[in-house]
Amino acid sequence: MSRIWFTSDQHLGHENIIKTCERPFKDVEEMNWTLVKNHNSLVSLNDFVYHLGDFSLESKYVPEFLPELNGRHRLISGNHDATHPCHRNAAKEMYKYTEYWEGNQYLFQTVMERCILGDSYVGRVLLCHLPLFEEALDSHGEARYSAWRPTVALMEE
Repeated sequence: MSRIWFTSDQHLGHENIIKTCERPFKDVEEMNWTLVKNHNSLVSLNDFVYHLGDFSLESKYVPEFLPELNGRHRLISGNHDATHPCHRNAAKEMYKYTEYWEGNQYLFQTVMERCILGDSYVGRVLLCHLPLFEEALDSHGEARYSAWRPTVALMEE
């Protein structure tokens, strides 16, 4: 039976995230491959994985690392993903995230800004990277990216 996993903020290839977020790695190479190893220790090949933003700092890391990760992957774009609409060239970058790779499988099966999942057991769940509400502070103590933040009205639709 397939499971559904949720993860976010891997920041693969993002060297500064080690210092900024006090990650316990000596360098970006160790961080990248430790994240891959930890992911694969939990996720099976047929599981679904929702990456809730900031998969990697640059699109070049997507074809390098995503095929190494178990599961069938869906991306909810974060502000550090080149596919997020806050970036001027987001549409042009999309193919780098969704193209086929060796074995005729997609990198990400789908890439979205946000989505709503739901069933009779849990109800409706909003998947997004940015905090709900325009006035909520983010990890930098600011209300950045307010134009792309979801609102309560979105959930009421």
